[in-house]
Amino acid sequence: MIVGPVISRLEDLGKPQLRMVRGALDFAALKAPPADASMPAAFVMPNNTRPGPNQLVGGVRQRLAETVSVVLMVRNLSDHRGGAAAADLADVLIPLVRGLLIGWQPHSSFGAITHAGGRLVGATDGLVSWMEDFTSDHWHRGA
Repeated sequence: MIVGPVISRLEDLGKPQLRMVRGALDFAALKAPPADASMPAAFVMPNNTRPGPNQLVGGVRQRLAETVSVVLMVRNLSDHRGGAAAADLADVLIPLVRGLLIGWQPHSSFGAITHAGGRLVGATDGLVSWMEDFTSDHWHRGA
C-alpha cells in the first residue's frame, strides 16, 4: 500500500500550504468540514487496484497498479459561491500536490507515481473539494 508514504510526503513537504493531512478514516468520520484553522486540508485514501494479466504458467507474476486519491478541501470566505476557493485550488494546491507526487517513487518495490485524473467533488458556501488520483505499480509474485 502506498497510502502511508503519500500521507508522510504531503505532511513533510506540503506545509505551510496544507495545514492538515489525514487518511481515509478521518475523512469518513467527518460530520462537517474541518475548522478553518485546519484548511486547506488533504485526505489520502486507497481508491482501487487494477491487476494485469498473470505472466507465468504454474505460478503467479502479476503487475498490480495501485491508485490512491487525495481529496483537497479549501475554504475561502471572500466568495461564498466558491470561486476564490476554486482559484486557490487551481493556482496553489493542485500544482503543489501534483509536484510532490508525480514522478516520486513511494517505495523501492513500486514504480514512480503517475497522475490518473482529477475531478470536482463538491462546492458549497465557499468550501470546494477536489479529488486527485495517482497510480503506482508493483509486481506480485506467488506460488
